[in-house]
Formats: sequence, C-alpha cells, structure tokens
Amino acid sequence: MKKLGLTVSVSTVVVLLAMLAPLAFSAQPPVITDTLYVGTIGWGPRRADPVRAYDTGSGELIFNTYETLIAFDKEKYWEFVPGLATNVPDRQIVTKTVTSTDVHLDDPTGSTWSDGSTCLGWVDEPMANLSAYDVLYMHEADDKYRTWFVQTFAAGPPVTLTLWRSYYDFIIREEDIKFVDETGAVVGTFSYADAEYSLKRGLVQDQIGSPMWMYYKPLFDQMNSDFAASNTTEPTAMTLAHLIDNAIEMVSTSPPTLRINLGIPFPDIAFKQIMSQTWGSIVDKEFSLSIGCWKGDILTDSDGNGYPDWWDGYGYTIVPRRTSRSPYDQTGAYRFVGTGPYYVQVFDSVNKIVKLKRNPYYWKGWPAAGLGGYLENIEIRYIDSWDQREASFKSGDLDVCAVPRAFMSALVEPDPSPSNNYQAGDPLYDPYTNYVDVPIKTIKNIAPALALDALHFTFDVNPESTYIGSGHFPDGIPTNFFNNTHVRKAFAYAFNWSNYLRDAFFNEGVYRKNPLIYGLAPDYYNDTIPGYYESAQKAKEELQAADFGGTNVWATGFRLTLTYNTGNDMRRIACEMLQTFFSSLSTYGGRTGNPFQIDIVEIDWNTYLDKFENFELPIWDIGWLADFADADNWVRPYMHSNGDFAYFQAYTVDNGWATPGPATGYDKDTLIDIAVKTPDGTTRARYYNDLQWIYYQDCPSIPIIIGTGRRWCQYWVRGWYYNAIYPSQYYYHLWKQDTCWFDISGSTPGHSDGVCNARDVTWLILHFNAKPPAPGFNDPKWVGTYGWGGVDPYGDRICNARDVTWAILHFNHANKP
Repeated sequence: MKKLGLTVSVSTVVVLLAMLAPLAFSAQPPVITDTLYVGTIGWGPRRADPVRAYDTGSGELIFNTYETLIAFDKEKYWEFVPGLATNVPDRQIVTKTVTSTDVHLDDPTGSTWSDGSTCLGWVDEPMANLSAYDVLYMHEADDKYRTWFVQTFAAGPPVTLTLWRSYYDFIIREEDIKFVDETGAVVGTFSYADAEYSLKRGLVQDQIGSPMWMYYKPLFDQMNSDFAASNTTEPTAMTLAHLIDNAIEMVSTSPPTLRINLGIPFPDIAFKQIMSQTWGSIVDKEFSLSIGCWKGDILTDSDGNGYPDWWDGYGYTIVPRRTSRSPYDQTGAYRFVGTGPYYVQVFDSVNKIVKLKRNPYYWKGWPAAGLGGYLENIEIRYIDSWDQREASFKSGDLDVCAVPRAFMSALVEPDPSPSNNYQAGDPLYDPYTNYVDVPIKTIKNIAPALALDALHFTFDVNPESTYIGSGHFPDGIPTNFFNNTHVRKAFAYAFNWSNYLRDAFFNEGVYRKNPLIYGLAPDYYNDTIPGYYESAQKAKEELQAADFGGTNVWATGFRLTLTYNTGNDMRRIACEMLQTFFSSLSTYGGRTGNPFQIDIVEIDWNTYLDKFENFELPIWDIGWLADFADADNWVRPYMHSNGDFAYFQAYTVDNGWATPGPATGYDKDTLIDIAVKTPDGTTRARYYNDLQWIYYQDCPSIPIIIGTGRRWCQYWVRGWYYNAIYPSQYYYHLWKQDTCWFDISGSTPGHSDGVCNARDVTWLILHFNAKPPAPGFNDPKWVGTYGWGGVDPYGDRICNARDVTWAILHFNHANKP
C-alpha cells in the first residue's frame, strides 16, 4: 500500500484542493468565545451528592464543581498530580508478627495477642483456605482500631501471625481555597477538617447503589457496612465506627496530614485512581452540617442502644446511613457546593438544560496554566432527538455534540487525499473523516475506551413489572425466566456481534467474550475460553432444554418487552437484533405455535435507571466506565453478588449461583475477593481464568462491543485531551478560539499564533510518529492537546504524513476551519 511521504509537492496540493467537495453546512454564527454549548443525549444528572452519584450524567457536574485530594495527570490515568493535597503520597507498608495462646482457630474474635491487641472480628474466604483467617479487626494497645491482612499463619502453639497493612499520608493545602454555592457566593474556606469529614461521610452514608464499596473494600475488605449490623456481636456497629475513625485520621496539624489506612494489599495505582474520581470529592463540612448531613460525631450514641447515632438516625431528620437521598440529593433541591473551577448556576430538569458558571474565586486562577484561554459559561443541553442535535450542530449553535455512530455519515465526507489509498476492507480504510474547510471536526481511533456495554439478564424480575406481559407463557414470561441458564444461553446465541459491530459501530470497535476488556494492565483475558455466536440451531436446542414445570420454552413461546433509553440508537439496534432473531426463530425448522415475541419501548434515562434498580426490566443494556483500570473493577460489577450489575440481576450466591471454577473449585465471589488481594502474577491470573470460565458457563450477561471512541466538535474548540477514566470533559482545560484548526504552534513552541504557517508544519515534523501516551510508554512526542500544541490535527491519534499534508493545505489560514 502506497503511503504519502513527508515531501508534498505544490502540484499535489493543487490536485487535493481540486478534489475537495465539502459537505453543505449552514453559515457559522459569530463565535461566542466565552460560552461552550454542549449537546448530549437525553436528561441525565440523577444525583448531586458525590458519594452517591454513580452515573456519568451526574459525574459531569460533580467533576467540574468539586475537587479531590489528588487528580489524574491529564491523559495519563495511571499517573497523578496534587489536588487539594500538596503531594501524591507513596504507599507505606507496616508489618508485625504477633502470637496468641487463647485464640480459637475457628473464630479468633475475642482473642488477645502479644502486642496487647484484642481481635474484634475477622474476614475469611472459607473456600480458598489461604490461611485460618484473611483479615482481622484489632483493638490495639494504643486504643486504635485497625484492619490487618494476615500474610502468614502458623498454628503453633502459640498461633503466630504476620500482619500487614498500608497507609497514605496526604499533606492538606493551607491556601485560601473557597467553597462556592449555586449563586457563586462563598460559603466556606477549605481546611483539613473538610477533607477528613468528606471521606468519613461517604463511609457513614454507605448508600445502596453508591460507589462507596471502592473504599470499604481496600480499607476493611468489605463491600459495605452490613457486616457490622449488630449492637452486641462483634464486629458491632460501634466497632465499625471506631474502624472508620481510625482508617481516616489526622496524624498531624503542622503540616496538616490526613492518613488513609488500608487493611488489604489493594493495587496501588487502582487506589489512587479511586481517590482521583468524583467519589473522592471534598465537600464543605460546615455547609453539609447546615443542610442536615451527618454531624461528624462518629462515636456518639445518644440513646445508649449500642448503635452510633448515624447508624440508627437518632436525632436526625434524614438518617445518614443508607438514606435513599441525602440532603445534597433532595428531589427538586440538588446542592452543588465545591471548590472546583465552575459552579452549577442553572439546573433545569423541565427544559433539560444545565448551566455552569466560572468560579471567580478558583484558587488555580484563570486561564489554566499554559493554556490559551478559558470559558466563562458552559451550557449543557440534553436533547433527545438526533435531528434536533444535528441541526444545531451543523448551524454552529452547538460547539460539542454527542453523535450516534449510526448517523455520523451526515457529518463527514470521504477522504479525497492520495494519502488514503486504502480500499474498503483494509484495516486502515476509513471513509469517515472531515477535511479542509468543514467546520465540524472529528477525532477517531480513541482507545482504550475502558468502557463496555452489555445486555444484562434479570434473574428474578419484580412481579409488578409491566415488561413481562401476563407473567405466564405464552403471552408473557415468568419472573424467573432468566434464572434458567438455558434461556440466557439461547439469547446469547441470538446476538450477532459482527453485524452489530457493522451496523451500530461502523466497524469502529472490538469484541471480547467477557468483561475483561482491552486496556487493563496486566491483561488477564483468555481468548481460548469459548464464547457465544449467532446460531438458530443452538438457540433452539437451549430453548428445548429450558424446562418450566415440565414444559420447554421452545414449545410454549413467550412474549416480553425490551427497553432502551431515549436517543440511544446503539441500544435500540441491539434490541431490534434480538427482536428480529426471535421473530425468525418462531418458524425455524418448520416450527409452529405461539411465537417468540419481543416488543420494544423507548423510555427516558432516569426512568430506565430506576426500573432496572427496581428489578423491573427483564433485560437491560447499560455500560460500565472504569472506576479504576484493574481487572477487579470489571469482574466485580459483572459477577460479584454485591456487584453493581450482578446485584440488580439477582446473579448472587444467595440465589444459588455458586458455580465452581474448574481449576480452583472456588465460587465467583470467593475468586473475586481473593484475586484483588493477590499480587499480579500467575496465581492472580489463575483466579481470573476461573472467573472467565464461570462467566461462560453461567452466561449472566452478553458483552457487546468495546467501541473505539470519537469526539465531535467545532474547529474553534481548543484544549481537549482524552482520559479514558474521566466521566466527562474537564471544562477548565477548554476554551474557544476562532482560528484555523491547524494553527497549533507559534513563536512559543506549542502555543498557537493565530495563523497556520511554517511553524505549525515544523512542529508536526518534529513530532512525527507521535502517539497517545500509554502505561509504560514515555515517549515525550505524545499527540497532546487538540488545538493547542497537539500534533494530531488530522484526528486519527497519530502524527504522520496526513497531518503534515493537511497543515500545508491550510497554509495562511487564520479564521478558517
């Protein structure tokens, strides 16, 4: 295949210009440089409380209005920079050896140890037999309550343990950092007390469906606070209160140092990624108290019943623990009070508009260091209709737009460049790119996505559901329809991944047979484990084997309703593929009788989420965006009984789903919980290999496609970069500048000067073959920030001859695309 070299002749440029036939776009309005207009799909923000919000719609607002102690280093989700802390701490490890002569091997609770500590509870993975105990909760001689991981065990006598824990010391900033409310008024000044309170508040609230499991797991080897539900049997709720108090502790006030103590050997980078996410946001303690949040008194038991007040709600209008909606989240009265670069000025769920306003008190200043501008306002418009979004985007009313892949051909044109000599079917062939004077720009090949959509089966559907027909065959399905493995496998054999990749993703994606997606390090995916594929014969065999009261589903037929959220065409296509398959299967091989009927209903996003959380949707399609880039964050939500998806599917051990792994014999929960505490290597790989086999055998969900991303924006939007874990754009790093898209450098290298000229071409040549950053890839020539020093103006995630060619074609362009 011929490729264009660095030398581009004048005649070549003339030919290229003659070949251009830009798409017809409406005349651009004057660029409003102080406001960014964002068009996205459907109304989305469901929560305002950082420790409850677990969807990207809510995360977008929290991400831009609050801050965390540490933050991602722009694109590099595996590296970190200081935030409200002045440092990125290294993990410190503590070990000790202790002995006991009064411990009972079957239950160490109450035992005393040689260092003066007493055991108040324990965690064990009984199937794994790693040791007699895995984690101990100890009341120590210094009156501290600590969680310790058991590294080694010797039965003795005396019983001898090597105990392990770790901690991180965050030095808290003492600068004049302000909390602002929705009016832009200052309501408080940040201090170490806010940091300590914020992290403890999340553990205290521990709301169902919240991301707080990501703290409970590394701190206490638990998924939530339920393990301490007693007021008499250890570990009690009061013991948990002590454990929380000592897990998050101020160890110095000069300088103010907040220590976080971890009780298990959780992956270091993963924990820092958790700390950098929105659920690590710092709230104003005094403001939180003023609106009725947890009072900060972790040990108070006013009624003397053995439960701390925050557990049973004594003295509270809104009970802190397990409340459905905290005072930040009251319907119609969401509160956003943070230290971040913007504040939420308008939250209009009726007209589906959110407006963010620049925080004039922002402590990092304006613009962001090293950048060329900033935005005064962000206006996010939640628009269900693609036709409406498309019209607004083409007219220039929207600066950034969510574009379903199914409709992207409306915004792009074939590449006329001789540098694209590939034919359809070649790996590098791409008919979807925008060129010279088209104002809308697209950036493609964005990977890794660290995101996955899947079709999830609800094993035990709420009988009040309106999506299961009559609840009986043939004009409905029973509530336990998908608790039958043969039924789930029949649906897995109904899905055609290659067609879906073609029809919904335009071949811009990859497929894996289970949730261990591309982009994780290490990559424990085992491609030799079988998967599913479209097969009418296999689906028939599975339905024939699916027995309900002596009658198989193949004979009875069924009817159910699938749903998708408004405006999500890729999920609509997935539903339609299942509908078409089962319609055809109704007469497969001469079959007669009641059909396999699937109806499809479109519902709004908030309703969609509420319905699946209430076990009403027999199948639901929801994506997972990485919380942290480790295998645990993928098997846990999809497979663990307390996982974010598996729990709402009733795919739980308590529901009978304890399939043993073929190599270890352990069930899925045991495997997941021991794998996260196991260092990377062959042993950990063995656990994840078993989990992949269990996933294949149980077929709890259908992974769809891991899409390679695209970004769509007007040429005047500058400063964007890609971080695979960000919940949204980070608006502090964006601005608008009505100059040529290829104006990327100037007299100051990497700073645009208002015109595309030799400086830009030279800048590209100096960065030839630059690629996106990646873990372990330290080449300083990374593609960088789009529109300001970045070296991928062509938009295919590599700097090569295409970028140089098109920069030459834009020579002397100032305010053209």
